[in-house]
Amino acid sequence: MQQIIINQSADECRLAVLTDGVVSRLSVEHACQRSLVDDIYLGTVVRVLPAMQAAFVDIGREKMGFLHADDLPVSTKTLSQLNGVPVTNNPLIEHRLRQGEQVLVQVVRDELGEKGVRLTANLAISTHLLVYRPDDVCQVKVSHKIRDKHRRQHLQASLSDWLTQEQMQGGLMARTLANDASDDDLQGHLGYLGQCQQQLTANLTAAKLAHQKTALLYQKPLSVRIIAEFVGAKTQTIIVDDGQLYHRLSEACQYLAPDLSHSIVHHTDDVPIFIAHQVEQAIQNALSRQVSLKSGGYLVIEETEAMVSIDVNTGSFVGHSSPSQLIYQTNLEAVDAIASQLILRNLGGIIVIDFIDMKEQEHRTNLYQRLQQALSSDSAKTQITQVKRPDLVVLTRERSTKSLLKQLCQPCKACQGMGWQKSPHTLGFEIMREILRLHRQHPKTSGFVVMVHESVLPWLSSDLKMVFDDLKNSINKQIEFRKNNQYRPNQFAVQPS
Repeated sequence: MQQIIINQSADECRLAVLTDGVVSRLSVEHACQRSLVDDIYLGTVVRVLPAMQAAFVDIGREKMGFLHADDLPVSTKTLSQLNGVPVTNNPLIEHRLRQGEQVLVQVVRDELGEKGVRLTANLAISTHLLVYRPDDVCQVKVSHKIRDKHRRQHLQASLSDWLTQEQMQGGLMARTLANDASDDDLQGHLGYLGQCQQQLTANLTAAKLAHQKTALLYQKPLSVRIIAEFVGAKTQTIIVDDGQLYHRLSEACQYLAPDLSHSIVHHTDDVPIFIAHQVEQAIQNALSRQVSLKSGGYLVIEETEAMVSIDVNTGSFVGHSSPSQLIYQTNLEAVDAIASQLILRNLGGIIVIDFIDMKEQEHRTNLYQRLQQALSSDSAKTQITQVKRPDLVVLTRERSTKSLLKQLCQPCKACQGMGWQKSPHTLGFEIMREILRLHRQHPKTSGFVVMVHESVLPWLSSDLKMVFDDLKNSINKQIEFRKNNQYRPNQFAVQPS
């Protein structure tokens, strides 16, 4: 059984996926730090770098986007339509792009550190059943995970016919979940993708008529993103605490997930939704360096700019008389926990796992196979690249957005970047949620006093001023901030006044 729990406010959306009552996935998005992944832009080539076989593209943001030659299609209709010149099949980027020309691009990775967004010219608009590529050749593909020959043939024939009926040009791919979808569901998804393509074309036409150099042409609505990214075959309910998002999800489910349209619940209880479903504690655990294993062992997870290191330790695990069996059992348990933590914390890039050294070759082989099996269910592309020693494994995991730690925290200035502390933005939203909780408990109080470390005060009274002004108006109570340096920058207290 799987549930999706959504806590939505004016400036923040937090989502948790619960599998059999346990938080298996987390997502936090602030309005000012919204993920750009899947957004489609009209961009202008600023610089072509033949030595790197890449180009920098201006999409209207402060940092230039990065477009590699591998992310240019062999033949692109859109490029020729935009610039009025035929597109060469020469693979070298300097023969395909020129400084100052326009190109349609899509974001595949958010800004990370000093790097701008990663772009592709292979456009794709997706739901959780279908992927539509408007500039691809007109053909239908089926996910290789759908193995039944008759089902594959049915999908290819039906989708090809519907593409023709809808007069949609481009390629289409049936995703794995399409295996269990009805024809009505698939047609509903195709109709939605056709509407998205019409919107994209209309926005492109308007941008060209206005002689815009850059423009945002397509942005997937939050309700559709939630369904496309988080709804799976095991999803049974979606519980949301915001009325507007509840109605938008209900509408989107009518044509994207009809089976779920009557399983969306509006949470209106006084107890905050993330507390009611034990998600707040799961977030705190996901920010911790140490992860306990059921039998007494533990993991130590360290994130740096370049990589993630995971160290496996036996701890107090004394369940076996044989030391080799003890180590083997701890490592096996660690594999499942590591696979879960990669998804929960959204860890990506280079990941180094230091298992406890095992002497027996059979144990090493079984562990390696167990790790491959555990990683196979990850929706992000994950691959074991090296086994340095029998106990040291290096793998890579696709990274498109920031990790949970980097979304919610910032480097600690007190220890000169050696550790992490919650960012003022994260702390501000925690304060807001605590005020709302106390407002329900003390409806007759005239206001609230918030005590924080003095380093947080300027941020709360500037960057989050509008958020707290809206909160004051909505609850009709005063909110006063006071400094108290007995609290650390991570801490605060809220008291009724």
